[in-house]
Amino acid sequence: MSVEAHQLTEILYDQDYQLWLETTIQQLRLGEFSEVDLENLIEELESMGRISQNLDYTFKKTLHAAEKENEEVQLKRGDFWEKIRDIKVEDLIFIDESL
Repeated sequence: MSVEAHQLTEILYDQDYQLWLETTIQQLRLGEFSEVDLENLIEELESMGRISQNLDYTFKKTLHAAEKENEEVQLKRGDFWEKIRDIKVEDLIFIDESL
C-alpha cells in the first residue's frame, strides 16, 4: 500500500468506521491484500478477541447448532413449547442482555 493510500485508510478509519469496515471487507474478498489497512484491522481483531474472552463467548453459540437435530433436543424443544403455549404476552418479562 502506498503511503498516501495508507494515510487515506487511516483517515477513513477515524472518520467513518462503517465505510472503513466495508472497504476492508471488500478488499479482502477481492484479494487486494496489499491495500488492506492491516494496522487497524489487527487492532480490531485483537479487540474482538478480548471482548469475546471477557464475555465468555464461545463459537459454539450459532444459529445452526449441530445438536438441534438430536432426538433428545427435539423432545426438549417440544416440551418447552408445550409449557409456554398458554403464556400471555403481557406476563412476559424481557431482559436486555446487550449491556
